[in-house]
Amino acid sequence: MEALQRAMESCRYNRAVLLDGKVVCIFGVGGEKGGLGVPWMLASDLLKKIRKPFLKECSRYLEEMSEGYSQLFNVAWTKNTEHIRWLKWMGFNFGTPEPMGPDGEYFISFSKVI
Repeated sequence: MEALQRAMESCRYNRAVLLDGKVVCIFGVGGEKGGLGVPWMLASDLLKKIRKPFLKECSRYLEEMSEGYSQLFNVAWTKNTEHIRWLKWMGFNFGTPEPMGPDGEYFISFSKVI
């Protein structure tokens, strides 16, 4: 919760999507304008209920998030295949999976030049 609060406070762009007053997802982008933006997103299971309307809005959200950055970059957990499929659909490019963190789980970098 603390990391999420810091992200929401430090990012220049962040949004929340609600359904009946409940959080579907929250997302944002941090980083210095003119350089590398670091997008992030956390979603609840409610996202499945609004999948199509959310996908229709994704291009607009990505355009808003990208404003002022030359590139977006972050890493994704390789076992989150739905997330990676969505990032591919959004036009991101991918690196090679690498072990990270204390458990050596595999993550893959993703990026998009704006």
